[in-house]
Amino acid sequence: MPSQLLCVLPDARAIVIQLQVPCMDVDACEELQMLLDEQLELYRCRPVVLDLSRARFLPSMAIGSLLAARKRLAECGSELTLVGLSENIQRALEVAHLQRGFHIVEDLQQAIAQTGQYPA
Repeated sequence: MPSQLLCVLPDARAIVIQLQVPCMDVDACEELQMLLDEQLELYRCRPVVLDLSRARFLPSMAIGSLLAARKRLAECGSELTLVGLSENIQRALEVAHLQRGFHIVEDLQQAIAQTGQYPA
Protein backbone atom coordinates (compact mmCIF):
# COMPACT_ATOMS: atom_id res chain seq x y z
CA MET A 1 0.00 0.00 0.00
CA PRO A 2 1.56 3.35 -1.02
CA SER A 3 2.28 5.74 1.79
CA GLN A 4 0.43 9.00 2.14
CA LEU A 5 3.16 10.29 4.45
CA LEU A 6 6.37 9.51 2.59
CA CYS A 7 7.30 9.15 -1.05
CA VAL A 8 10.44 7.51 -2.46
CA LEU A 9 11.52 9.18 -5.69
CA PRO A 10 13.54 7.30 -8.28
CA ASP A 11 17.13 8.44 -8.67
CA ALA A 12 20.20 6.41 -9.58
CA ARG A 13 22.56 8.43 -7.38
CA ALA A 14 20.65 8.49 -4.10
CA ILE A 15 17.66 7.29 -2.14
CA VAL A 16 15.36 10.31 -2.31
CA ILE A 17 12.53 10.46 0.22
CA GLN A 18 9.97 13.25 0.39
CA LEU A 19 7.87 13.89 3.46
CA GLN A 20 4.30 14.53 2.29
CA VAL A 21 2.81 15.98 5.51
CA PRO A 22 3.59 19.17 7.49
CA CYS A 23 3.77 17.46 10.88
CA MET A 24 4.82 13.96 11.88
CA ASP A 25 2.93 11.94 14.47
CA VAL A 26 4.16 8.70 16.10
CA ASP A 27 2.86 6.57 13.21
CA ALA A 28 4.66 8.75 10.66
CA CYS A 29 7.89 8.55 12.70
CA GLU A 30 7.65 4.77 12.78
CA GLU A 31 6.95 4.71 9.05
CA LEU A 32 9.98 6.91 8.41
CA GLN A 33 12.18 4.58 10.48
CA MET A 34 10.86 1.49 8.65
CA LEU A 35 11.29 3.13 5.24
CA LEU A 36 14.85 4.24 6.01
CA ASP A 37 15.72 0.75 7.28
CA GLU A 38 14.14 -0.86 4.21
CA GLN A 39 15.87 1.44 1.73
CA LEU A 40 19.25 1.14 3.44
CA GLU A 41 18.91 -2.64 3.43
CA LEU A 42 18.00 -2.69 -0.27
CA TYR A 43 20.55 -0.17 -1.49
CA ARG A 44 23.29 -0.56 1.13
CA CYS A 45 25.46 2.54 1.13
CA ARG A 46 23.62 4.65 -1.41
CA PRO A 47 23.35 8.22 -0.05
CA VAL A 48 19.97 9.35 1.30
CA VAL A 49 18.36 12.70 0.46
CA LEU A 50 15.40 13.53 2.70
CA ASP A 51 13.18 16.35 1.46
CA LEU A 52 11.53 18.01 4.45
CA SER A 53 10.34 21.12 2.62
CA ARG A 54 6.70 20.38 3.50
CA ALA A 55 7.45 19.79 7.19
CA ARG A 56 7.05 22.53 9.77
CA PHE A 57 8.06 20.42 12.77
CA LEU A 58 9.92 17.17 13.48
CA PRO A 59 9.38 15.42 16.80
CA SER A 60 12.37 14.05 18.69
CA MET A 61 11.46 10.52 17.58
CA ALA A 62 11.91 11.54 13.93
CA ILE A 63 15.22 13.25 14.71
CA GLY A 64 16.32 10.03 16.43
CA SER A 65 15.51 8.09 13.26
CA LEU A 66 17.58 10.55 11.24
CA LEU A 67 20.51 10.24 13.64
CA ALA A 68 20.39 6.44 13.41
CA ALA A 69 20.29 6.57 9.60
CA ARG A 70 23.14 9.10 9.52
CA LYS A 71 25.27 6.83 11.74
CA ARG A 72 24.52 3.77 9.61
CA LEU A 73 25.40 5.65 6.42
CA ALA A 74 28.60 7.11 7.89
CA GLU A 75 29.77 3.61 8.87
CA CYS A 76 29.84 2.64 5.21
CA GLY A 77 31.22 5.98 3.98
CA SER A 78 27.94 7.45 2.77
CA GLU A 79 25.82 10.46 3.74
CA LEU A 80 22.41 11.81 4.72
CA THR A 81 21.34 15.14 3.25
CA LEU A 82 18.37 17.10 4.58
CA VAL A 83 16.57 19.42 2.17
CA GLY A 84 14.30 22.42 2.67
CA LEU A 85 14.31 22.74 6.44
CA SER A 86 11.80 25.12 8.00
CA GLU A 87 13.02 27.67 10.52
CA ASN A 88 11.51 25.57 13.34
CA ILE A 89 13.36 22.41 12.29
CA GLN A 90 16.60 24.32 11.68
CA ARG A 91 16.31 25.92 15.13
CA ALA A 92 15.58 22.57 16.82
CA LEU A 93 18.70 21.05 15.27
CA GLU A 94 20.78 24.07 16.30
CA VAL A 95 19.51 24.05 19.90
CA ALA A 96 20.37 20.35 20.16
CA HIS A 97 23.76 21.00 18.46
CA LEU A 98 22.88 18.51 15.70
CA GLN A 99 22.98 20.72 12.59
CA ARG A 100 26.66 19.96 12.00
CA GLY A 101 25.90 16.26 11.78
CA PHE A 102 23.80 16.60 8.66
CA HIS A 103 24.37 17.99 5.20
CA ILE A 104 21.68 20.65 4.86
CA VAL A 105 20.71 21.98 1.43
CA GLU A 106 17.87 24.29 0.38
CA ASP A 107 16.96 22.73 -2.96
CA LEU A 108 16.19 19.08 -3.82
CA GLN A 109 17.84 19.15 -7.24
CA GLN A 110 20.95 20.76 -5.76
CA ALA A 111 21.08 18.06 -3.06
CA ILE A 112 20.84 15.28 -5.63
CA ALA A 113 23.49 16.91 -7.84
CA GLN A 114 25.88 17.22 -4.87
CA THR A 115 25.36 13.63 -3.72
CA GLY A 116 28.70 11.99 -3.02
CA GLN A 117 30.60 15.28 -2.78
CA TYR A 118 30.62 15.48 1.03
CA PRO A 119 33.10 13.81 3.34
CA ALA A 120 31.32 11.11 5.36
